[in-house]
Amino acid sequence: MSQNKVDETGTLQLAQFLELLWRRKWLLIFTSVILGAVALVFTKTAIPPTYRSTATVMLETREQQVTDFQSVMSGLSGDTSIVNTEVEILKSRSLLEQVVREMDLVSDPEFNAQLRVMKPHKRLLKTVIDWGKDRLGWPSAPQLIISEQAQVDASVKALMGQMSVRNIPLSLVFAITVETGSPKKSARIANHLAATYIQDQLDAKQSATEQASGWLGDQVSELKTKLQDIEAEAKRFDLSTKLLSVEALQLKNIKLKEMRDRIAKLERLHAQAPQNSALQSADFSGQADADFVNAKLGVATSVSRAQLVQLIASSVQLQAEIDIESNDLLKLQELQREVEASRAIYEYFLGRLKEISVQQGTQKPDSRLLSRAVVPLHTATPNVGLIVSIAMVFGGALGTGIALGGDQKTATIQHAKDAEEATGITVMGSIPLVKGKTRQAVLKQVVENPNLRPSESVRNLRTSILLSDRLNQPQVVMITSSLPGEGKTTQAILFAHSLAQAEKKVLLIDTDYRKNTLAEVFDAPQPTGLLDVLAQRAGLKDAIIQTSFVNVDVLTAGSAIDDDKEGLSLPRLANLLAELRGQYDYIVMDTAPVLAIPDARALSKFSDANIFIVKCAKTTVENLRQGLRAFSSIGAEVHGLSLTQQGGGYANEAAERDVQGYFKA
Repeated sequence: MSQNKVDETGTLQLAQFLELLWRRKWLLIFTSVILGAVALVFTKTAIPPTYRSTATVMLETREQQVTDFQSVMSGLSGDTSIVNTEVEILKSRSLLEQVVREMDLVSDPEFNAQLRVMKPHKRLLKTVIDWGKDRLGWPSAPQLIISEQAQVDASVKALMGQMSVRNIPLSLVFAITVETGSPKKSARIANHLAATYIQDQLDAKQSATEQASGWLGDQVSELKTKLQDIEAEAKRFDLSTKLLSVEALQLKNIKLKEMRDRIAKLERLHAQAPQNSALQSADFSGQADADFVNAKLGVATSVSRAQLVQLIASSVQLQAEIDIESNDLLKLQELQREVEASRAIYEYFLGRLKEISVQQGTQKPDSRLLSRAVVPLHTATPNVGLIVSIAMVFGGALGTGIALGGDQKTATIQHAKDAEEATGITVMGSIPLVKGKTRQAVLKQVVENPNLRPSESVRNLRTSILLSDRLNQPQVVMITSSLPGEGKTTQAILFAHSLAQAEKKVLLIDTDYRKNTLAEVFDAPQPTGLLDVLAQRAGLKDAIIQTSFVNVDVLTAGSAIDDDKEGLSLPRLANLLAELRGQYDYIVMDTAPVLAIPDARALSKFSDANIFIVKCAKTTVENLRQGLRAFSSIGAEVHGLSLTQQGGGYANEAAERDVQGYFKA
């Protein structure tokens, strides 16, 4: 059950909010249109249009060389670091400075603030400041001379602020976007920047090729000279040495070996000679034979000894020759190895130099232009439609805020439930709006048509008031309101007339002596009234008017004079009401507005029921609460509320239409 109540409350709050927006729809439309118009004028006059153009470049990761020269021709890989590096290269100051110089952007006021025409208000301000300095004798600021490089740097900075480079996710494509005040200029700069970036890659490769070629050329020259020097040295050494060939040296080694073998053989023979001599002498029988043998042996020994000495001398000499030639052979072989090593290095570098010479003119950039920038047909900024739409949305929000803020202070009572929720006091009746040019015309419609809805609404109010306290039925009823113009007097007259229709004797008293409205309504022939009775300037019977129009007696407010400074005399009024209670069945008091003067609060002490009149769509919640607080501040009680110019006090317009249809039927 409680959940249903919450839902109903939430629906009602939403309905009230939508109703508020509908009531203030012209405010919302006005604020939206005004802010939209201001935004439109501002974007058209204060914000210069800009145009955006984009060129796309794709990074080539495949190597497209004619020949495989990895050192200087290798393409770029596609990893993240390489991609980010290329993005930074595209945004580098050196590349942008090249674009600025080639396109002469220094001469463009959009990129050189020194060339821009000063706006009128700034020129006027500068003139006033210069004039003031002249009058005060202050020195003028020195004229700054900006160097060419400084202007180029400023133009580069401006270009950096008007271009962007981004890598399209999951691709090797870069989008180069330039935004300027001219559509053609944006396209030209974007295309030139892309072309400069690609050419920069070619220039970098060409520079690397030239550097490699120069370095290799220097190395080849040095290696050639070194090779020639080593070859000459090897040749000189070969001519200076006695070494004929390796084979000749080998033959000498063989000959030396043979000589050594003969020397060893002769040495063995010399060692065996004495023994052989003794043996042979023993074989001969005579002395003569023995001497002959010894003589022969002596001669043989002398000959072999001479040969031995000669062989030894020859072997020593041959050994010395072999040693010299062996050393020369080692040195010659070392020189030959150096020549071969130098020749191999020289030929390698010479081959690389020839390869690089062949590769010149075959370099390809690591990127290629994927899509040229085209001249844009529409402005990039300001986005007039978006700005105006946002402004209108903010205007609607502003209007809603104003409506809600104003509704907190000026929220009016629309239905009976609004009044009851705002005050906690029961709404006893509601009088619908009756159209008429004058108050008399309105009263005539209600009085002469007892079966119509307004008359029925007044009878419903009468029943609610009289039955509000069954034990002590109210006899004196006070009708009041928070502010003037809420229909208080009209409703008091109709309520009194409704009481008279029940064949009761009714007196209607006007206590608002400042307005004296009842005298005007009933065309009172005499000016006497309540004040005159209280001041004892007239009798009660002389002051009361008997009307046949609404069948009630009327006591007008009377005419105030200068002596009536205090207004109503409460003690005398209390005595008068006590007297009138014995003469009339019901007494209805029409009082002044509570927030205007304090009379109603004072009169509430003498009434049995105090009814607050609330004009629908005019009386604000805050004003109603202020009036009720004024009553509660003196301990007075408000017994009920009554709505005017509203149909039946129903919760919504649908119920209102149903009731109207009932009475029309």
